[in-house]
Amino acid sequence: MLPPHRRQGQRSPPGACARRATGASARPEPGGPPKPSAPHSDGLSVPGSFQARAGLGGAGNKAPPPKKNIKKPSGASPRPPRPLRDPPGLPRSRLEERQRREQQVEGAGGRGEEEEGAPPDPTAVPRCPLPLLPVPAVPGAPMASFRIRQYQEQDFEAVRALFARGILEHAPACFRHVLRAARVRLALLAVFVAARAAAGSWLLGLGAVALALALLWVLVRSLGAEYVREALGTDLCDVPSTYLRSPDRRFWVAEEGGSVAGMVAAMPAGRGELELKRMSVSREHRGRGLARALCREVLAFARARGYGAVVLSTSVVQVAAQRLYEGQGFRRVGTSYPSLLGTLLNFRIFRYRCDLGDGDK
Repeated sequence: MLPPHRRQGQRSPPGACARRATGASARPEPGGPPKPSAPHSDGLSVPGSFQARAGLGGAGNKAPPPKKNIKKPSGASPRPPRPLRDPPGLPRSRLEERQRREQQVEGAGGRGEEEEGAPPDPTAVPRCPLPLLPVPAVPGAPMASFRIRQYQEQDFEAVRALFARGILEHAPACFRHVLRAARVRLALLAVFVAARAAAGSWLLGLGAVALALALLWVLVRSLGAEYVREALGTDLCDVPSTYLRSPDRRFWVAEEGGSVAGMVAAMPAGRGELELKRMSVSREHRGRGLARALCREVLAFARARGYGAVVLSTSVVQVAAQRLYEGQGFRRVGTSYPSLLGTLLNFRIFRYRCDLGDGDK
């Protein structure tokens, strides 16, 4: 509905638009005179109540008091580090370790505040308490505790025991290799079928296969035992007369802490060839470069004596030894079987050769 002055085509009273534009028509607050208007930056006046709400100044809008700048005394100590909280159920050893670390942190903070040029505190805890481990100068070289020397009389029992253990420990690997042979699997299948047909029972057939596997294990172990028995009865029975009475023969042992950790021998094999024999390293000292050092000792001896090549033999199950020899420059030149039983069990012997150049022999 239109206001009275707009009805029937009436015009607005003079000055009404001006009052609306300038803000003079603002309604006064009940019970008091109207608040004066303040001029705005663009020339318009703004009511005082709006100023108070908008923060443009006025009697009701006071600026906050400035913050006081509290200065700390120059000699005040820094805030101590917050101690670490121990979780419940922490073992006593770990609790003592944590307390020691807190003491190290406090000691490090105190040392940081000392003046430059001050003498170091001898009782201070070092910041890096971890010890430095010795590192070999040449990667893959044996540690300084090993010593490679020639065979002596007191090494007789240790050398024989080390060689026997090194050969017999390959029996499980040899047994698994034999089971992978096709002829052996066919033989086990034939045993099962024959026992099943004769007894008419699956259980008896499986028992016959188990008995055949036990017999096969005995045969495989007998291969290694026969090789050890032959070595202990020939050259390892009298090492000085076999390897130490000729300038072209040598027998070395690797010693650590007074005990024999490895062994290797060398003797002529043919015209211009030196054979590497009886290489063995104890299980406790493997993976530290000892076998590589013994192999290099034989190669250096062959060069010094004027041999043109070094040859050796190893079995099919000695995979680690094959990788070692191939890494030292040996290459496979032949394959053979040690006996008729080895032929039936597919147990092969690999022949390796390393050429050293034109030798004098």
